[in-house]
Amino acid sequence: FALRGRARIALIVLTGLARPEAWPLAGVAGFTETAGRVRRRIVAAAVSAAAAPLLWIAFDAAASGDPLKTSHRADVLLGGRAREGTPWNRVFDNLVDRFTPGRFLVAAFCVLGLALHARARGKEGDVVLPAATVLVWFLVLAYEARRGLLITHRYLLPVLVALALGAGLLIAHALPSALARWSAVGASAAAAGVAIFAVTMTFEPVAWANRVQDILATAPTVERTLSCGRVAISGRGKAPGVYLAALAAATRRPLREFDLARGPRGHPAVLVLAQKGRRPPPPTWRREATPLGLLALSPPCAAQVAAPP
Repeated sequence: FALRGRARIALIVLTGLARPEAWPLAGVAGFTETAGRVRRRIVAAAVSAAAAPLLWIAFDAAASGDPLKTSHRADVLLGGRAREGTPWNRVFDNLVDRFTPGRFLVAAFCVLGLALHARARGKEGDVVLPAATVLVWFLVLAYEARRGLLITHRYLLPVLVALALGAGLLIAHALPSALARWSAVGASAAAAGVAIFAVTMTFEPVAWANRVQDILATAPTVERTLSCGRVAISGRGKAPGVYLAALAAATRRPLREFDLARGPRGHPAVLVLAQKGRRPPPPTWRREATPLGLLALSPPCAAQVAAPP
Protein backbone atom coordinates (compact mmCIF):
# COMPACT_ATOMS: atom_id res chain seq x y z
CA PHE A 1 0.00 0.00 0.00
CA ALA A 2 3.00 2.33 0.42
CA LEU A 3 3.89 2.19 -3.28
CA ARG A 4 2.14 4.04 -6.07
CA GLY A 5 1.94 3.85 -9.84
CA ARG A 6 3.62 1.09 -11.79
CA ALA A 7 5.58 -0.10 -8.78
CA ARG A 8 2.33 -0.92 -6.95
CA ILE A 9 0.94 -2.77 -9.99
CA ALA A 10 4.16 -4.76 -10.45
CA LEU A 11 4.32 -5.78 -6.80
CA ILE A 12 0.72 -7.05 -6.78
CA VAL A 13 1.31 -8.93 -10.04
CA LEU A 14 4.30 -10.63 -8.39
CA THR A 15 2.09 -11.46 -5.40
CA GLY A 16 -0.29 -13.12 -7.85
CA LEU A 17 2.45 -15.61 -8.73
CA ALA A 18 2.07 -16.97 -5.18
CA ARG A 19 -1.66 -16.55 -4.48
CA PRO A 20 -4.52 -16.34 -7.02
CA GLU A 21 -6.47 -14.03 -4.69
CA ALA A 22 -4.15 -11.25 -5.85
CA TRP A 23 -5.20 -11.55 -9.51
CA PRO A 24 -8.34 -9.39 -9.25
CA LEU A 25 -6.49 -6.99 -6.94
CA ALA A 26 -3.89 -6.47 -9.66
CA GLY A 27 -6.78 -5.43 -11.89
CA VAL A 28 -7.99 -2.95 -9.28
CA ALA A 29 -4.48 -1.50 -8.99
CA GLY A 30 -4.14 -1.33 -12.76
CA PHE A 31 -7.36 0.67 -12.99
CA THR A 32 -6.69 3.07 -10.09
CA GLU A 33 -3.01 3.65 -10.86
CA THR A 34 -3.42 4.35 -14.57
CA ALA A 35 -4.14 7.89 -15.75
CA GLY A 36 -6.19 8.80 -18.78
CA ARG A 37 -9.55 7.85 -20.18
CA VAL A 38 -11.73 5.11 -18.76
CA ARG A 39 -11.10 2.81 -21.73
CA ARG A 40 -7.33 3.06 -21.20
CA ARG A 41 -7.73 2.32 -17.50
CA ILE A 42 -9.94 -0.70 -18.24
CA VAL A 43 -7.33 -2.09 -20.62
CA ALA A 44 -4.64 -1.56 -17.98
CA ALA A 45 -6.81 -3.34 -15.41
CA ALA A 46 -7.38 -6.32 -17.73
CA VAL A 47 -3.67 -6.62 -18.57
CA SER A 48 -2.67 -6.35 -14.90
CA ALA A 49 -5.19 -8.98 -13.79
CA ALA A 50 -4.14 -11.40 -16.54
CA ALA A 51 -0.38 -10.95 -16.14
CA ALA A 52 0.18 -13.33 -13.20
CA PRO A 53 -1.94 -16.25 -14.47
CA LEU A 54 -0.38 -15.92 -17.94
CA LEU A 55 3.12 -16.01 -16.43
CA TRP A 56 2.08 -19.03 -14.37
CA ILE A 57 0.78 -20.84 -17.47
CA ALA A 58 3.87 -19.88 -19.49
CA PHE A 59 6.21 -21.27 -16.84
CA ASP A 60 4.30 -24.56 -16.62
CA ALA A 61 4.30 -24.87 -20.40
CA ALA A 62 8.03 -24.17 -20.64
CA ALA A 63 9.00 -26.44 -17.74
CA SER A 64 6.73 -29.42 -18.39
CA GLY A 65 4.97 -28.94 -21.70
CA ASP A 66 1.61 -28.81 -19.89
CA PRO A 67 0.36 -25.22 -19.41
CA LEU A 68 -1.89 -26.39 -16.55
CA LYS A 69 0.64 -28.68 -14.88
CA THR A 70 0.29 -27.04 -11.45
CA SER A 71 -3.50 -27.34 -11.52
CA HIS A 72 -3.39 -30.94 -12.72
CA ARG A 73 -0.85 -31.83 -10.02
CA ALA A 74 -3.10 -30.33 -7.36
CA ASP A 75 -6.04 -32.38 -8.66
CA VAL A 76 -3.97 -35.56 -8.46
CA LEU A 77 -2.91 -34.85 -4.90
CA LEU A 78 -6.50 -34.12 -3.91
CA GLY A 79 -7.98 -37.20 -5.45
CA GLY A 80 -7.23 -37.43 -9.13
CA ARG A 81 -10.69 -36.29 -10.12
CA ALA A 82 -12.82 -33.18 -10.05
CA ARG A 83 -13.34 -31.98 -6.50
CA GLU A 84 -16.87 -31.92 -5.20
CA GLY A 85 -17.94 -28.45 -4.19
CA THR A 86 -18.93 -27.46 -0.68
CA PRO A 87 -22.51 -26.15 -0.39
CA TRP A 88 -22.70 -22.37 -0.08
CA ASN A 89 -24.67 -22.66 3.16
CA ARG A 90 -21.81 -24.61 4.75
CA VAL A 91 -19.25 -22.09 3.50
CA PHE A 92 -21.34 -19.31 5.07
CA ASP A 93 -21.75 -21.26 8.33
CA ASN A 94 -17.99 -21.79 8.58
CA LEU A 95 -17.33 -18.09 8.04
CA VAL A 96 -19.89 -17.16 10.69
CA ASP A 97 -18.38 -19.67 13.15
CA ARG A 98 -14.92 -18.17 12.69
CA PHE A 99 -16.08 -14.55 12.74
CA THR A 100 -16.93 -14.12 16.41
CA PRO A 101 -18.54 -10.88 17.68
CA GLY A 102 -15.19 -9.63 18.96
CA ARG A 103 -13.51 -10.14 15.62
CA PHE A 104 -16.42 -8.55 13.79
CA LEU A 105 -16.19 -5.49 16.05
CA VAL A 106 -12.45 -5.12 15.45
CA ALA A 107 -12.89 -5.47 11.68
CA ALA A 108 -15.74 -2.94 11.71
CA PHE A 109 -13.56 -0.36 13.49
CA CYS A 110 -10.76 -0.99 10.98
CA VAL A 111 -13.11 -0.42 8.04
CA LEU A 112 -14.42 2.69 9.78
CA GLY A 113 -10.86 4.03 9.91
CA LEU A 114 -10.50 3.60 6.15
CA ALA A 115 -13.86 5.30 5.56
CA LEU A 116 -13.05 8.30 7.79
CA HIS A 117 -9.67 8.73 6.13
CA ALA A 118 -11.25 8.65 2.67
CA ARG A 119 -13.86 11.19 3.74
CA ALA A 120 -11.26 13.56 5.18
CA ARG A 121 -8.68 13.29 2.38
CA GLY A 122 -10.87 12.63 -0.65
CA LYS A 123 -8.99 11.22 -3.64
CA GLU A 124 -5.72 11.72 -1.78
CA GLY A 125 -6.87 9.20 0.82
CA ASP A 126 -5.82 6.28 -1.41
CA VAL A 127 -8.01 3.69 0.35
CA VAL A 128 -9.49 2.01 -2.73
CA LEU A 129 -6.87 -0.76 -2.82
CA PRO A 130 -6.97 -1.53 0.97
CA ALA A 131 -10.77 -1.61 0.87
CA ALA A 132 -10.71 -3.80 -2.24
CA THR A 133 -8.24 -6.13 -0.52
CA VAL A 134 -10.64 -6.72 2.36
CA LEU A 135 -13.62 -7.32 0.08
CA VAL A 136 -12.08 -9.15 -2.88
CA TRP A 137 -9.77 -11.38 -0.82
CA PHE A 138 -12.67 -12.65 1.30
CA LEU A 139 -14.84 -13.26 -1.77
CA VAL A 140 -12.13 -15.22 -3.58
CA LEU A 141 -11.38 -17.29 -0.47
CA ALA A 142 -15.10 -18.04 -0.11
CA TYR A 143 -15.19 -19.20 -3.73
CA GLU A 144 -12.15 -21.41 -3.16
CA ALA A 145 -13.79 -22.89 -0.07
CA ARG A 146 -16.90 -23.49 -2.19
CA ARG A 147 -14.74 -25.57 -4.54
CA GLY A 148 -13.61 -27.68 -1.60
CA LEU A 149 -10.13 -26.20 -1.14
CA LEU A 150 -8.66 -26.00 2.35
CA ILE A 151 -8.37 -22.42 3.64
CA THR A 152 -5.75 -21.78 6.32
CA HIS A 153 -5.23 -18.72 8.51
CA ARG A 154 -2.10 -17.57 6.68
CA TYR A 155 -4.20 -16.88 3.59
CA LEU A 156 -5.78 -13.99 5.53
CA LEU A 157 -2.52 -12.12 6.18
CA PRO A 158 -3.02 -9.59 3.32
CA VAL A 159 -6.49 -8.80 4.71
CA LEU A 160 -4.98 -8.27 8.15
CA VAL A 161 -2.52 -5.75 6.72
CA ALA A 162 -5.37 -3.72 5.21
CA LEU A 163 -7.38 -3.94 8.44
CA ALA A 164 -4.37 -2.92 10.51
CA LEU A 165 -3.93 0.11 8.27
CA GLY A 166 -7.56 1.06 8.91
CA ALA A 167 -7.06 0.65 12.66
CA GLY A 168 -4.02 2.91 12.61
CA LEU A 169 -5.87 5.55 10.61
CA LEU A 170 -8.78 5.42 13.04
CA ILE A 171 -6.51 5.94 16.04
CA ALA A 172 -4.69 8.78 14.28
CA HIS A 173 -8.06 10.38 13.41
CA ALA A 174 -9.16 10.23 17.05
CA LEU A 175 -5.97 11.85 18.39
CA PRO A 176 -5.50 15.62 18.49
CA SER A 177 -3.73 16.91 15.39
CA ALA A 178 -0.61 17.87 17.38
CA LEU A 179 -0.25 14.34 18.69
CA ALA A 180 -1.39 12.53 15.56
CA ARG A 181 1.59 13.80 13.59
CA TRP A 182 4.06 12.12 15.93
CA SER A 183 1.94 9.22 17.15
CA ALA A 184 0.71 7.89 13.82
CA VAL A 185 3.57 5.42 13.39
CA GLY A 186 3.31 4.07 16.93
CA ALA A 187 -0.47 3.96 16.80
CA SER A 188 -0.36 2.07 13.52
CA ALA A 189 2.06 -0.47 14.95
CA ALA A 190 -0.07 -0.93 18.06
CA ALA A 191 -3.23 -1.18 15.98
CA ALA A 192 -1.59 -3.79 13.76
CA GLY A 193 -0.76 -5.91 16.78
CA VAL A 194 -4.26 -5.59 18.19
CA ALA A 195 -5.90 -6.36 14.83
CA ILE A 196 -3.72 -9.40 14.13
CA PHE A 197 -4.23 -10.77 17.66
CA ALA A 198 -7.99 -10.23 17.66
CA VAL A 199 -8.63 -11.56 14.16
CA THR A 200 -6.31 -14.59 14.18
CA MET A 201 -6.68 -15.93 17.72
CA THR A 202 -8.47 -19.26 17.75
CA PHE A 203 -11.22 -20.12 20.21
CA GLU A 204 -11.13 -23.82 21.05
CA PRO A 205 -14.94 -24.30 21.08
CA VAL A 206 -15.18 -22.82 17.59
CA ALA A 207 -12.23 -24.87 16.35
CA TRP A 208 -13.70 -28.09 17.72
CA ALA A 209 -17.12 -27.29 16.22
CA ASN A 210 -15.40 -27.00 12.83
CA ARG A 211 -13.66 -30.35 13.37
CA VAL A 212 -16.99 -31.99 14.19
CA GLN A 213 -18.43 -30.65 10.93
CA ASP A 214 -15.45 -32.08 9.04
CA ILE A 215 -15.88 -35.46 10.77
CA LEU A 216 -19.58 -35.60 9.88
CA ALA A 217 -18.83 -34.63 6.29
CA THR A 218 -16.11 -37.31 5.99
CA ALA A 219 -18.10 -40.13 7.62
CA PRO A 220 -20.25 -41.10 4.56
CA THR A 221 -17.16 -41.44 2.34
CA VAL A 222 -15.36 -43.58 4.92
CA GLU A 223 -18.45 -45.69 5.55
CA ARG A 224 -18.61 -46.71 1.88
CA THR A 225 -15.11 -48.19 2.12
CA LEU A 226 -15.78 -50.25 5.25
CA SER A 227 -17.23 -52.99 3.06
CA CYS A 228 -13.65 -53.61 1.88
CA GLY A 229 -12.34 -54.25 5.38
CA ARG A 230 -10.74 -52.26 8.16
CA VAL A 231 -9.98 -48.64 7.36
CA ALA A 232 -6.64 -47.39 8.67
CA ILE A 233 -6.07 -43.84 9.87
CA SER A 234 -2.59 -42.41 9.52
CA GLY A 235 -1.28 -39.20 11.03
CA ARG A 236 0.93 -37.62 13.64
CA GLY A 237 0.58 -37.48 17.41
CA LYS A 238 -2.71 -38.31 19.07
CA ALA A 239 -4.92 -37.10 16.22
CA PRO A 240 -5.38 -40.52 14.53
CA GLY A 241 -6.74 -42.08 17.71
CA VAL A 242 -9.10 -39.17 18.33
CA TYR A 243 -10.47 -39.23 14.79
CA LEU A 244 -10.69 -43.02 14.80
CA ALA A 245 -13.11 -42.93 17.72
CA ALA A 246 -14.99 -39.97 16.27
CA LEU A 247 -15.45 -41.63 12.87
CA ALA A 248 -16.60 -44.85 14.52
CA ALA A 249 -19.25 -42.86 16.38
CA ALA A 250 -20.23 -40.85 13.28
CA THR A 251 -20.64 -43.97 11.13
CA ARG A 252 -22.16 -45.99 14.02
CA ARG A 253 -19.72 -48.80 13.34
CA PRO A 254 -17.64 -50.71 15.93
CA LEU A 255 -14.10 -49.59 16.68
CA ARG A 256 -12.71 -52.92 15.48
CA GLU A 257 -13.52 -51.89 11.89
CA PHE A 258 -10.91 -49.09 12.16
CA ASP A 259 -7.21 -49.26 12.78
CA LEU A 260 -4.18 -47.05 13.35
CA ALA A 261 -1.43 -47.35 10.77
CA ARG A 262 1.67 -45.57 9.57
CA GLY A 263 1.33 -46.88 6.04
CA PRO A 264 -1.14 -48.56 3.70
CA ARG A 265 0.29 -52.09 3.98
CA GLY A 266 -2.32 -54.60 5.13
CA HIS A 267 -5.30 -52.28 4.76
CA PRO A 268 -7.67 -51.79 1.82
CA ALA A 269 -8.12 -48.08 2.58
CA VAL A 270 -6.16 -45.44 4.49
CA LEU A 271 -7.32 -42.01 5.66
CA VAL A 272 -4.17 -39.85 5.72
CA LEU A 273 -4.58 -36.96 8.18
CA ALA A 274 -1.04 -35.61 7.73
CA GLN A 275 1.16 -36.62 4.80
CA LYS A 276 4.36 -35.01 6.13
CA GLY A 277 6.71 -37.59 7.57
CA ARG A 278 4.57 -40.51 6.35
CA ARG A 279 5.07 -42.84 3.43
CA PRO A 280 2.50 -41.94 0.77
CA PRO A 281 0.07 -44.56 -0.55
CA PRO A 282 1.13 -46.38 -3.73
CA PRO A 283 0.54 -44.39 -6.93
CA THR A 284 -1.91 -47.03 -8.19
CA TRP A 285 -4.29 -46.34 -5.31
CA ARG A 286 -7.28 -44.11 -5.98
CA ARG A 287 -7.35 -40.93 -3.93
CA GLU A 288 -10.40 -39.09 -2.67
CA ALA A 289 -10.29 -35.69 -0.98
CA THR A 290 -12.20 -35.41 2.30
CA PRO A 291 -12.43 -32.54 4.83
CA LEU A 292 -10.21 -34.54 7.20
CA GLY A 293 -7.55 -35.53 4.70
CA LEU A 294 -6.77 -37.80 1.78
CA LEU A 295 -8.60 -41.14 1.59
CA ALA A 296 -6.57 -43.65 -0.44
CA LEU A 297 -8.23 -46.82 -1.76
CA SER A 298 -6.43 -49.93 -3.00
CA PRO A 299 -7.38 -50.99 -6.55
CA PRO A 300 -9.58 -53.92 -5.37
CA CYS A 301 -11.35 -51.70 -2.85
CA ALA A 302 -11.80 -48.91 -5.40
CA ALA A 303 -13.36 -51.38 -7.84
CA GLN A 304 -15.62 -52.79 -5.13
CA VAL A 305 -16.80 -49.33 -4.04
CA ALA A 306 -17.41 -48.23 -7.63
CA ALA A 307 -19.35 -51.38 -8.50
CA PRO A 308 -23.16 -50.99 -8.49
CA PRO A 309 -24.91 -52.62 -5.52
